[in-house]
Amino acid sequence: MAIDAASGRELWRAPAMWTRGDIFATTAAIRVPASDGYAVYDLTGKRLVTIDGMAHWVDDEHLLAWEKGDTVSAYSVFTGERIVLGRAAWNICSWTRTMLACPTERGISVWRYRTNE
Repeated sequence: MAIDAASGRELWRAPAMWTRGDIFATTAAIRVPASDGYAVYDLTGKRLVTIDGMAHWVDDEHLLAWEKGDTVSAYSVFTGERIVLGRAAWNICSWTRTMLACPTERGISVWRYRTNE
């Protein structure tokens, strides 16, 4: 449920699965655990993307997602663009706004997923 801070009125409501993880918001969108992974909504309540796996914000508009099979993808939630980076376990990676580094079967892999910085 989204509440207007000034009036206290409900703005919109969406289903969430509280047992799957936490809700994280940015200034532009909100990531909510859902029955089918994570759902991302804009501030008006429009569902932008669904991610089947674990997802973490890297900035207000972009997510890194570890999907089924340990596939790592970068998402632009407003354009819907998905860039498949490779395969890696989510709990042992490190990332910045532009790069992701993870141990893999071949050693350490580093991916650049944003070049417009």
